[in-house]
Amino acid sequence: EMVALGLLTQLVLESNTAEYDRVSELFIQLGLPITFSQLSLSLDNTSDLEQIANVACSLDFMANEPFSINPEKISNAMLEVERLGRNPA
Repeated sequence: EMVALGLLTQLVLESNTAEYDRVSELFIQLGLPITFSQLSLSLDNTSDLEQIANVACSLDFMANEPFSINPEKISNAMLEVERLGRNPA
């Protein structure tokens, strides 16, 4: 489930709207979460959100991204995944 949300967050970071739409629809059909709140993770607590984003940025493989990553970008992408998942097209 966390992999599903990580993938959706990655797609938002990449601004890949078409793929986000396709993958989120597949996840809905498979019963996988498309929002963090579906995993009882509240993004309303900015301290928790910041901590998650900082940990994500500390992972070695983040250096493989074709664009710069920082905690703010990850936090914003997570918030966008939550927004999109709560308001599907």
